[in-house]
Amino acid sequence: MGTPDISISTPPSGGLKVSGSGNGSGGSAPVAPAALVPAAGHDLRAQLGTARTWALSTLERAFFTFLASWLSALVLGGQFNVTFLEATLFAAASAALAVVTAAIRSLTPPTGNGTLDVVTRTGLTLLQAFTAAFVTSSAGGVHFTDWRAAALAGLAAAFTALKGSVAVQLNGAKANGAQPATPASLLRLRPRS
Repeated sequence: MGTPDISISTPPSGGLKVSGSGNGSGGSAPVAPAALVPAAGHDLRAQLGTARTWALSTLERAFFTFLASWLSALVLGGQFNVTFLEATLFAAASAALAVVTAAIRSLTPPTGNGTLDVVTRTGLTLLQAFTAAFVTSSAGGVHFTDWRAAALAGLAAAFTALKGSVAVQLNGAKANGAQPATPASLLRLRPRS
């Protein structure tokens, strides 16, 4: 029985190239095909880039969720007797939930489908705003009935759908190498050198 022959080299592009062959029953057979293992420095840069994209995308989602929820509370505030402070509290709770859902969604890579991104963001805003209305009502900060909470959430979702649709149209023409974080995002990220 022979011994395996393994070679390791570092190509100029970075990483490690591992190849080898084993000496089995009188012949030589490949142990494993050549593999490229990413270098530690390159992997760290990719992780930092991903963390930067996630952080900026999360801030953008939280800001626009706050804005959509706040505007819906201001628009319907006269009919629902919502004060400026209550509208701000409701919008802040919606934005906090947007951060939580952005963290959960970061576990799956975003798709390049603009329509799916708009629908997902709209549905999440509807859920976040309704939950925020329920939470703030339960805490005693705001007094919304179920149908009022649904109306606030629906208007916030409509604002989100409008913003997402505009973003998808604007992102159709890419400017100066900047790419949107996701298709329905107004935030444009420039690649780092």
